[in-house]
Amino acid sequence: MLITRFELEYAYNQFLVFDSSIQLPGNDWTQTHFDQGFARRDSSVAFRTLYQFGLAAVEVFSGNYIPRQDERRVVAVPFESVSGDVMIEGPEGSGSAISLTPGHYNLTSAQATDEETGDLFIRLFFTESEIEIKSSRILVADRDLSPPDVLLEGSEISAL
Repeated sequence: MLITRFELEYAYNQFLVFDSSIQLPGNDWTQTHFDQGFARRDSSVAFRTLYQFGLAAVEVFSGNYIPRQDERRVVAVPFESVSGDVMIEGPEGSGSAISLTPGHYNLTSAQATDEETGDLFIRLFFTESEIEIKSSRILVADRDLSPPDVLLEGSEISAL
């Protein structure tokens, strides 16, 4: 089910998804995080974007991820919403807020581009889970990702 659509200004190859209860949502990127395409903590995740800077058309869904042929990068991570208020933002702070039932989710980020215009499209799927999910998965890897055999599941809080 579609929750919302909006435009997101992303920067520094990333956008953030975090529970509003998190005071410092930024995650510290290591080279391994960059190679795998995400840096996360339980209630905060930074996804690496296909491009360094720009605007993306974002659609947010409640429910299971539905694959599409045009997707170039798809990453699924565990996510916990403590407050039920989730922020989706670029590093500069622009974005949108959604409401979820507090609990555990499998959060899937799917990125695609328009080959002619170069526009970025992001679809986010929040799939509710009765149990805490422990591991992330890369479902579609583009040529810019080079994930390790075992994905790095934790991140330090960004000092910035």
